[in-house]
Amino acid sequence: MSTVHHSTAGFVNAADTWALRWLTLATLLCPCVVACSNEPEQKPGAEAAGGAGGGMSDATQGGLQTSGGALVGGTGAASTAGGVQTGGGANSVGMASSSSNAASSQGLSSSASSASTVGAVTASVSSGGAVTASVSSGGAATVGASSSDAETASAGTTGGGNQFRVYLLIGQSNMAGGAQTEPRDLEQDERIRVLGYDDCAATERVYNEWDVASPPLHACWSEGIGPGDYFARTLIEALPAGDTIGLVPCAIPGVDIDFFVKGAISARRGEFTIPPDNHWDSAYDWVIERAQLAEAAGGVIDGIIFHQGESDSGEPNRSLWSGKVKGIVEDLRADLGGNAFPFVAGELLHSGCCGSMNTLVNQLPNDISNTYIASAEGLAGVDQYHFDAPGVRSIGQRYGEAMIEALGLSQ
Repeated sequence: MSTVHHSTAGFVNAADTWALRWLTLATLLCPCVVACSNEPEQKPGAEAAGGAGGGMSDATQGGLQTSGGALVGGTGAASTAGGVQTGGGANSVGMASSSSNAASSQGLSSSASSASTVGAVTASVSSGGAVTASVSSGGAATVGASSSDAETASAGTTGGGNQFRVYLLIGQSNMAGGAQTEPRDLEQDERIRVLGYDDCAATERVYNEWDVASPPLHACWSEGIGPGDYFARTLIEALPAGDTIGLVPCAIPGVDIDFFVKGAISARRGEFTIPPDNHWDSAYDWVIERAQLAEAAGGVIDGIIFHQGESDSGEPNRSLWSGKVKGIVEDLRADLGGNAFPFVAGELLHSGCCGSMNTLVNQLPNDISNTYIASAEGLAGVDQYHFDAPGVRSIGQRYGEAMIEALGLSQ
């Protein structure tokens, strides 16, 4: 089990075809992969090294990543008693109960033979308005509960069964993923769901609608695995049999930490796209909306996994980074129910350009309550920014182990 500063070793293997693809394309598209004082505008299909304060950039569309990204998450609350409730006691969608005595009066179906799964295929919520969602295991439910009426949850859901546990995935490209998949990576578990990051013909996934999780969890064009895949696989093994995981991917390759600061507009806002149509000034508001949508589907925000820092590794950004991360976590906790849900930050690639940022990463538990670290010790990269496929699997597993520890669960 991981500790606050260390995790068990993962799968570090020889360079695979994904590494070869990255290195080949990076050589062609980015012949000078060095930290620069100014980052060029993002290009579809490739990331350019550099960035404000010596960081780097990621493409938000295209097919190749050659540098990093940013992360933040939030909390929310909803109770689950038999069926699923959003605040005020109104049944909402999210799970079909495996208990024959579960509530089903508002469109939730109960089945004595099947484990609970997140049934919401579509869900929408407006501020103070009605929530509408459909349940894949039977029926549809429409309730009038506003997301602002949700009951307050504890700091992480630690016990009971039939919980729809929601985790926010926030950061730069290392959180967004893109490492080449193998057949084992494509295996699905009905108890692990993902909220659509974009409209993706390849996966038939729709933005802001729930689906069974499989890579890519983030942008359709990335076509590969990210830490969230193996985070969920590891965590689900430690949860009660009736519990379900809901992943809310919110990483944007290449962005600096200011993208996730409440009320701020990054100086580099024009370089990157925030899904679905780039209308947001700040990614913070986008994260909040998606977290509240997950709550409206019956979920309880149970934690955040975070991987960011490459784009802030140079001064003056570096000196301000820790304080901004602290502010982001505190604001998200306050705006999503006031709960000190677990926050797990991942180390950057030790052997890369930005390994010195890990000193700041490892100080976060001293500055932010209920914070844990996913170690990157021993993991390899395909370039100076990104983990290779074995590294992605390993750090994903370590995120899961850290969350298990944070929630007081047994592996």
